[in-house]
Amino acid sequence: MVLDTENVEDHDQPVEDHLYYIDESAYEKAGQSFQHSVWRRLCWSGDCRTCKQFKAKPSIPVGASGTKSLYAAVRRCARQDDFILPNMSILEAIFRILLRNGNDPMRLTEIARSVEKEWVQVLAMKSVSLGMIQRLLENSNEYKLSRFEEPAE
Repeated sequence: MVLDTENVEDHDQPVEDHLYYIDESAYEKAGQSFQHSVWRRLCWSGDCRTCKQFKAKPSIPVGASGTKSLYAAVRRCARQDDFILPNMSILEAIFRILLRNGNDPMRLTEIARSVEKEWVQVLAMKSVSLGMIQRLLENSNEYKLSRFEEPAE
């Protein structure tokens, strides 16, 4: 099944093309570490520049500058073929897509296009629609994916 990202309807129910992001503050509120959650997803293959400079996993960077360096590491690791795999859950894939994008808010249709691009080989075997992606994003989840409220103009 190929995602229809032009027609934002799902089973006759309209799908709103909201912006979504990873709510980093929700990790803190839940007593969890956002940095640790990201750090454990880096490739650690030894093939990218981030991983080559460490013999073992380094300590997790903290604070604002740590978050910046974390996203820089993600950008490098995201270039590896195994950063997003077809056997991952769709939420894991979306989480990694948002990380690769620097956690800049993305529209539902952009997220769906990215999922489609990553999973082009197996999408026919998966039941994925805009409505399903939106329902996953709208419901609370361990990934702390949330709707981004656009500032009023």
